[in-house]
Amino acid sequence: MAAAVQNFKKQMLRAVNWLRGCIMRLPGRVRPKRVVFESFGGRGYSSSSRAVSEALHALRPDAEIVWLFTDPESKKQVVPPYVECVRIHSVRGIRMLRTAGTWVMGTMVPKYFSKHPGQMYIQVWHGLCGFKLVLEQSWKAGMIDPEIMDLGTTGSKTGEYIYRDRMHYSGELLMAGEPKYQPMLRADAQARARLRASLGIAENERVLLFAPTMREGAKTGTQNVSALRLDHALDVLTEADGRPWRAFTRAHHVVKGLSGIAADPRIEDHTADEDINDLLIACDALITDYSSCACDFSLLEKPVILYIPDYEDYVSHERGLYVDIDKSPYVTAKSEAELDDVLRRLNGIDWHEKRLGVEALYGMYETGGGADAAAERISAHMDGRDR
Repeated sequence: MAAAVQNFKKQMLRAVNWLRGCIMRLPGRVRPKRVVFESFGGRGYSSSSRAVSEALHALRPDAEIVWLFTDPESKKQVVPPYVECVRIHSVRGIRMLRTAGTWVMGTMVPKYFSKHPGQMYIQVWHGLCGFKLVLEQSWKAGMIDPEIMDLGTTGSKTGEYIYRDRMHYSGELLMAGEPKYQPMLRADAQARARLRASLGIAENERVLLFAPTMREGAKTGTQNVSALRLDHALDVLTEADGRPWRAFTRAHHVVKGLSGIAADPRIEDHTADEDINDLLIACDALITDYSSCACDFSLLEKPVILYIPDYEDYVSHERGLYVDIDKSPYVTAKSEAELDDVLRRLNGIDWHEKRLGVEALYGMYETGGGADAAAERISAHMDGRDR
């Protein structure tokens, strides 16, 4: 019975996507100044798509900026007033895609997408400098992106590899950097202070961000992380540093939350926050495991610890890794005792040297201007200067 229900759902989805494809192929005038953005399947106003969107508005206030969201009503209080929020996969959303001069996507597009003359598709893939194998099954499923993409953005040799080898994309790459890094690397003391104030962080407080990646068994549910005693980690940090420490937790975007976290007034869940990049700028240290945010945070020359007590099991049963973490420049801990030791000597580690090691690991040539470079390409397309 369950198999029959699943088969029925698949057949219905195919029929719906066929109808969506028909709408995409309908006649319609392409509007060069209309630019449609998406991030993490419509879940948030975030990552490289957000960076390009904001850079484009600064460069071209006349651009018509449209964002596709799963819940557009909830985002109207989050996005800037110049952004139009539209439901992703809706008839209106599809018509926006059909008539937009440019698409800026942070994830793979559905198969029903079809591009028309005069349209440009820019892929700003998230997490190019990470650990986990990327798109192991997507190519077998027949993704259409490499056939219709016009431009990919990257700032590393690893990023180039993912586009060429994993996406099978042979077109142009804009090698000016990952757009999401631009606001992070350009954030000055005032910008950081504003973010910290908006998050309720006192001037004398230090904040630890705990942001593990997902486990396959936790998709759509909560993920148990009881192996980490976060309250104990805060005690160790506060004692070693002489300043009060708090913690923010952040689950992966496909996980509803984290379970196994101690009930402690010093610990706050920030999974629902719009963009992890804001948390990276505001926080003072990061504990993660196999998430690409480890690279992001390293570029800020702030403490990054990979807490990986399940390393062998993860590599064997979850997803393979590009990087041999044991031979990488990252600081690791495979037990609570090792983590305590790292936390106690956090201020004695040369995090500038760690950043250089991370940049070498991924072959990074990051300029910190990837969002501006992408915005300029969109502006040129709006004016017909790229033809």
